[in-house]
Amino acid sequence: MIHREVADGLERLWNVRVNCIWEADESSRHGEVYIFDHVFNQECTNSDVYGSVVKPLVDSFMEGFNATIFAYGQTSSGKTHTILGNKTDPGLFQLVSNQLFQHVADQVDKRYLIRCSYIEIYNEKINDLLDKSNQGLTMRRYQRKCAAREAVVDNVDKVMENMMQGNKIRRVAATRMNERSSRSHTIFRIILESKDANQKDGPVHISYLNLMDLAGSERVSLTKAAGERLKEGANINKSLSVLGNVIRQLSEGKEFISYRDSKLTRLLSQALGGNAKSLIIGNVTLAAEEETRSTPEFAQSTKTVKNKTKVNILSATEETLQGYQNLTRDLETRLKKQAIKLKEMDKSKQEYLLEIERLKTEVSIVGRFQMGASASTPKKN
Repeated sequence: MIHREVADGLERLWNVRVNCIWEADESSRHGEVYIFDHVFNQECTNSDVYGSVVKPLVDSFMEGFNATIFAYGQTSSGKTHTILGNKTDPGLFQLVSNQLFQHVADQVDKRYLIRCSYIEIYNEKINDLLDKSNQGLTMRRYQRKCAAREAVVDNVDKVMENMMQGNKIRRVAATRMNERSSRSHTIFRIILESKDANQKDGPVHISYLNLMDLAGSERVSLTKAAGERLKEGANINKSLSVLGNVIRQLSEGKEFISYRDSKLTRLLSQALGGNAKSLIIGNVTLAAEEETRSTPEFAQSTKTVKNKTKVNILSATEETLQGYQNLTRDLETRLKKQAIKLKEMDKSKQEYLLEIERLKTEVSIVGRFQMGASASTPKKN
């Protein structure tokens, strides 16, 4: 998404057209042309972006195709606003959820199971944003996913509740370029399963939608980062560099793709070069000219990557049924743990009340002592 003041600045670097960005000085880039599906200005809202390029991708997701949406760009360029939005301009997250559950409500002849997970990659560690106790998740050598909690949801409010819960513990911090700079990459995954309402053991369509808010690349000379912020920035830049290398290898048709060089690319291996439809939304700002140039270059390189997509259909095998039993068992275990915590809270509450009474008695004793010997002695409980 290109805001008006940014577009004015870009016109000094490149000529901006409806669908394309050409460099003004073609000799410096050998006449290279950058072609994009859309260029948005400041008058466009997140809803405009959604209707133009995101909605068709979500339609495919609901038909059974895997899909991934990236918000890419340097720090302070507006990636998080694109994904989360605000009260007056809802982000893609809210708009995707609205479309998904409207579709579910309209399909009376199908049954749906919807789950969601929310993770962050912080300093090359994978943390579960829906479960504080589930941190530092591991990935086996050939895994493309991690054991993050998957919450079962049945309406938009529950999806938004999980998103807000995760954002409370997501790492953000202030830098010289951004008051609330994302210090981690986040992936919110929606898993959609559907089957014919009249068939108990019929085939199941399953698809995955990843909404990604990538942390922005940083230059220490601009952010003035030090200490922990400097370490975070180094890890962010490293993972984005690996992502760029993977995209280059895919676009050049290399036999070996270095997915395993970072946690981010391992998790995104299917979205980048496998069975998934992907969309890159490049956010730019003139706060740093070099990063502004690198964002459309990255977006252009991704357009040369071709994925082979297909609808995911699971037959009602014993393995599939076992998966649902495992999910039910996991939810029952969580329910029992919460019941135990509730009892412990009630017990703690009683202890707090008794402690309050003891303290009141002690205050009364001290007060009587200060009043002198004429004060009456308090009765023992």
